[in-house]
Amino acid sequence: MKKTILSKVTAVALGALICSNVAILGVHAKTPDFYFVLGYVDGDGVALRRAASTSSDRLELMYKNEDVFIDYDYNNRGGWSHVQRYKTGTVGYSQSTYIKEYM
Repeated sequence: MKKTILSKVTAVALGALICSNVAILGVHAKTPDFYFVLGYVDGDGVALRRAASTSSDRLELMYKNEDVFIDYDYNNRGGWSHVQRYKTGTVGYSQSTYIKEYM
């Protein structure tokens, strides 16, 4: 019985380790919400908005070289990218010209 529980805990820990390493390396990974790649902000005072529109509410400002997770399925759609800010965890939309993918 103890061996079975230990096996499950080990498997979960190994899975978490692999997912974190994949994210750090910028490799495409699947999370429950979306596929993402690690990227950065290429501008100062870049608006993170509630929706993909300049008339949408501004949630926060992001700054040059700040890390973001880029939703791979919604990257550069109509000039907008769906991102999650690494620093705060806030999710929103930013103009794609200011969001770059680490290569």
